[in-house]
Amino acid sequence: MTVRLIRSGLRKIPFQTKIELTDQLLMTVYRPDPLIFGEIVVERKAVAAPADDHDAQLSNYIRISKDKITYLLNFGALMELE
Repeated sequence: MTVRLIRSGLRKIPFQTKIELTDQLLMTVYRPDPLIFGEIVVERKAVAAPADDHDAQLSNYIRISKDKITYLLNFGALMELE
């Protein structure tokens, strides 16, 4: 697993990509988008409106990762952040 840095102004924000969250209950491996600061799970979408399965996906991330914070960033149909 590689830790990269996002340049945000003068700040360097550490993040990891290609992390795996394993759900022992469902025997499933999830691969969310970046893990930022080792604590924030971010899932990025570009859909007109978030669907119920997106909520279920975040609920699974929250349940599996326990102490981590999760965000769903939807850029929508017009590529605007929701």
